[in-house]
Amino acid sequence: MNIDMIDLCHAMIADISPFHGPHTALPGRSAIGVAKGLKVYAWTSDFACLLERTRRHIGNEPSDRHALDSQGWAIEDFGLIENLMIALSASIYRTADEAIAACAADLRKNLR
Repeated sequence: MNIDMIDLCHAMIADISPFHGPHTALPGRSAIGVAKGLKVYAWTSDFACLLERTRRHIGNEPSDRHALDSQGWAIEDFGLIENLMIALSASIYRTADEAIAACAADLRKNLR
């Protein structure tokens, strides 16, 4: 049903704020939008890089640049505020209002 609704869209606006941990709750929806050729306008309540947010969440402050989570998995460290898939494919804003305004402006330009 979500994919059917995404198919009706001209663009996507997504809240990628951390939810119950250091990551966004549903990164897959944004990825589906990108895969279908939609421009994604996202916002987040936390502009810290993903490594910093993960360290805060698990209480990990390693001395080196490479970090492991509590299960021994490497934490993605590209200096981005979300995972690579989202951070490089979406336009990311600090507020929902900014994301909505940017989306509306781009859609208006494309309708002319």
